Amino acid sequence: ALLWADCWWTSASAEPILFGEFSEAASALLDSLGDQSDSTRIRLIYQPDHLVSEVVECPNGNRSTLQSALQTDYPALADPKLAWSFEPINAASNSTLLHYETQPGLLGLLDTLTASGFEIEGVWPLASVLNFVPVDWPETGALTVLAIAHQRTLVYKHTPAGIRQVNKARGDAAAKLAATTIQQSHDSDTTAFYFIALDTS
Repeated sequence: ALLWADCWWTSASAEPILFGEFSEAASALLDSLGDQSDSTRIRLIYQPDHLVSEVVECPNGNRSTLQSALQTDYPALADPKLAWSFEPINAASNSTLLHYETQPGLLGLLDTLTASGFEIEGVWPLASVLNFVPVDWPETGALTVLAIAHQRTLVYKHTPAGIRQVNKARGDAAAKLAATTIQQSHDSDTTAFYFIALDTS
């Protein structure tokens, strides 16, 4: 199930499931899936508007190492109410793509789904999933994946140097970002381009 902004997309529904306020996200998903008599496994792709993705300099270490090194500049990493993750560290540039919430959301969502009989197999930001869209990676390592849905755009880029980047926008800015990304990819002979549209129209 993909949570992007104020909608769910699931394999069980051909149309997006709108929920408006984030506090209604869990109940909207549960209502769409119906009663579950047995434990049901579910994988979540998590991209609410309050999830931020930034390229940051970092030491080459594990989760606790990054937390210790970055929590002064990124207090969300020290807040037990906020979820965060990071992409594989680029040793050449000592950088990673850091994902973190600016308000509580994921942990409460997981608690509600678990209490309703779901077994959560894993949670990933949308950018992490888009990294696996290509079946074969280009020899240059340069990759752009454009995803659009419900007047929102997210662009995931993997540069030849191995640096991962994310840009996102909504409304008129989303259309502009999508158009710019398509044009830049069309002008490049070294970047593989993939396009994902979740909207049916």
